[in-house]
Amino acid sequence: MKRLVALLLVIACVCATSTALCYRDAPIGYYLRFVPTMITVGSSYVKVTGYFVNLNDDVEILNITKLKMNIYQNNKKILQGDFGTISQFSIPPLDMYKITLTFKGKNSLKVGTYACDENYSSKFSCSFSYYEY
Repeated sequence: MKRLVALLLVIACVCATSTALCYRDAPIGYYLRFVPTMITVGSSYVKVTGYFVNLNDDVEILNITKLKMNIYQNNKKILQGDFGTISQFSIPPLDMYKITLTFKGKNSLKVGTYACDENYSSKFSCSFSYYEY
């Protein structure tokens, strides 16, 4: 399981990095990704575990707020909602940060634990600050 997650993260980073090289003049937020790795659904909660990936090579991401996210499985939306302000952390350039988020919003999942593979993806919007090197 750990090998699969590590392999998926490497693949996601390589794909995103190659795409990022084509968009060198894109805004800083373009280079910020979230890769879901596990979804845990309880009777009154949903927790999403994954990695924020910073593909900027000279910018540290700080203080993510107003986080709204959709999670997709095979291009079908399975979670929709917001996380608000999440805990204080920073993501150095070309690095990632593992986090578990408690989800507030709509979902179409049964109670259980779901290991995410290449068929899961996310789209999100947020506000953040950054430090440019």
